[in-house]
Amino acid sequence: MPVIDTQHLFGDALGLLTAIFYAGYILSVAQLRLYFSTAIIAFASSTVGATILFFVAWLSGESFLPLTTAGWLSLVGLACISQVIGQSLIMFALAHLPSAFASVSLLLQPVTAAILAWRLFGEALTLQQGLGGVIVLAGIVLARWSDRKPVS
Repeated sequence: MPVIDTQHLFGDALGLLTAIFYAGYILSVAQLRLYFSTAIIAFASSTVGATILFFVAWLSGESFLPLTTAGWLSLVGLACISQVIGQSLIMFALAHLPSAFASVSLLLQPVTAAILAWRLFGEALTLQQGLGGVIVLAGIVLARWSDRKPVS
């Protein structure tokens, strides 16, 4: 039986809170897609997120803007790939897929990240991580099968 590690309890609680907020985000976007375009939702979501994060960065006292060209390129790359392209594709998909299936399919993100880290950066994958990836993939297949309408 696994033992709860109290040293990681705060991180685990943050992970659970993140999952709750992400689920709320997905359900909200799925509902908003009934009334608004992907571009409008993406713009509003990015504006709200940037505003909140601006104040978090400002209050933290850390350096706010990148100091090097490489830092700026990283910032622009993350903004374009992760936020603009990634979130827009998720929002677009939520207009065409059931939100339950889309949510389960988003579990591919950490599996893909682990595979890319292994292939691109030589990071080791443990048996436990591989098994977790297989379970996620099986869950997605099962969700897709259960989402299909019976033929009549």
